[in-house]
Amino acid sequence: MFTQSITISAIIFLISASITGCGGGKTTTSNKFDGKEYVPVDAGDLSRSESSISGSGSFVFNTPLTESDSKDSYRITFTLQEGGSLNLVAHSTNTLTNGAGLKFTRSGSALVVSIETPGGSTNVSDKFKTGSGVDASKELTFQIDNHGEELAHIVAWDSSIASPDKTNARFNSEDDGQAKGRGAGTYWGILLSKAGITSAQLSSAKFIE
Repeated sequence: MFTQSITISAIIFLISASITGCGGGKTTTSNKFDGKEYVPVDAGDLSRSESSISGSGSFVFNTPLTESDSKDSYRITFTLQEGGSLNLVAHSTNTLTNGAGLKFTRSGSALVVSIETPGGSTNVSDKFKTGSGVDASKELTFQIDNHGEELAHIVAWDSSIASPDKTNARFNSEDDGQAKGRGAGTYWGILLSKAGITSAQLSSAKFIE
């Protein structure tokens, strides 16, 4: 009877340890993309691996930004299905609310682009016209600064720009369409709708006034 009691206790301990090991942290080892850990906010129908995430849903990276008014840069590579969209959100909560984002939506070969903040949306598509070298039906890569200023300051460059500055930006919200608000948090992440992303890299801001 004593031996049986020890055996049952051991089994209970092992089961408990297994559950704690799987669910005790923010993420599991499978929640890694492009070298960074993340948490699904809305898993939706996302297909996920360490090298790509596609479908519809959203996720936030585990490592927050330094401050709500930090100045950071993001390099993203992605594809859009017809009618699909990707929103790169920064300075948000850990559920990607109340942030400042740059949203890309595909309409044929045209790319519809808007700044999305709690204060509203600003359409800046005229800076991403098909005739200027942007084809939304193909893979896209942009370098994007997002500065947490009084109004979000967002600057975007083509991937071919080796030394980004104000003069060679494709889009600068201070000149080309001011944001209607700012984010107030310290997290960043991606919202996908019929889209796929293969790279999302965070670095220091490329343009500082």
